[in-house]
Amino acid sequence: MNLWKDLNPSEKSQVILTTLLALVFLVLILIAFLVSRGNDIEYFKSRIDLMDQRTLYIEQKIDKMNEKLGDYRRDLNEIRMREMENEKRIDEHSRWIEHWKSLPQLPKPNKR
Repeated sequence: MNLWKDLNPSEKSQVILTTLLALVFLVLILIAFLVSRGNDIEYFKSRIDLMDQRTLYIEQKIDKMNEKLGDYRRDLNEIRMREMENEKRIDEHSRWIEHWKSLPQLPKPNKR
């Protein structure tokens, strides 16, 4: 029951040729698949690189914003300190005026 022995030489050559063609097409399909996967890998690598660049850009922007925020905080603290100094001066001035008002008053000069 050996089928290969029952075939004549032209049929054997057709089977061999068909098998070789099938193998060649299979190899071509595998190569195309691998090339496609390689292209996909390159595409995703470039996408990852772009995301890294965007992340770096965003981090730099955040750093600049933090620097500005630090400047704003410093300015705000200076304004608060000046405001506190002004309030102290106003309080001292108010106390001085109250003290001055509590002192005995000189008589008003007569008008002639």
